[in-house]
Amino acid sequence: MKHFPENEIDEQLEIFGSMADKVGGVSPRKQSRINMLIFGGVVVAFTVGLFGTMPGNHEWISKVAIEVAVLLISIKLGFYLHNSVKFNHYSFWMFAAFENRLLDILKEVREQKKLLTELQNKTDGDNETDDQS
Repeated sequence: MKHFPENEIDEQLEIFGSMADKVGGVSPRKQSRINMLIFGGVVVAFTVGLFGTMPGNHEWISKVAIEVAVLLISIKLGFYLHNSVKFNHYSFWMFAAFENRLLDILKEVREQKKLLTELQNKTDGDNETDDQS
């Protein structure tokens, strides 16, 4: 029978917590900077796209600016999906580990219950023989 010390659970929770911080792969501060950079690029590109259609400007500048804006939005969407998939993979792995741990604990509890029942039956049997004598 396997015994699970109490401090082992705390250690595993600390490990899971530190891993959860690394799931995104990018710190929140860096993520915020990347988001602001992409958002700024999109705003500039759409602004150039809108004002590039004024008379006297080259028409290709407007088209290129709109395409750059769409490209930046696509990159951000891809980055978001990538982080989402990483997080979902981590969550699945973490829940699978918790499930295995719970199954081990359930097995141990069942073994303890079986031993307790056997001990109780043995004690009841000893009490009956003492009563008969």
